[in-house]
Amino acid sequence: MNNDQPLVCICIPNYNNERTVRETLDSLVNQTYKNIIIKIFDNASTDNSIKILLEYETKYANIQVFQNEINIGGEGNFNKCIQNLEGKFGALYHSD
Repeated sequence: MNNDQPLVCICIPNYNNERTVRETLDSLVNQTYKNIIIKIFDNASTDNSIKILLEYETKYANIQVFQNEINIGGEGNFNKCIQNLEGKFGALYHSD
């Protein structure tokens, strides 16, 4: 990551978005601004979301995936994203 640019942290709550999460992540990793960390909070998805997320985590050093053991509801997962923002700037994205 480029330390000349302020760190931007993007947090993404995810639940069962296997059909759209790749497009979201591809958009984020292809940004020209490079000092970005992407944190994805999977809310115990029952589809193939977690498999896709882990593939991206393996491929990109700036992606971190966290998986809830149980579904904590949309609001709970959204709050978890907010609590884990870091850096100078933060943003919340949706995986769909």
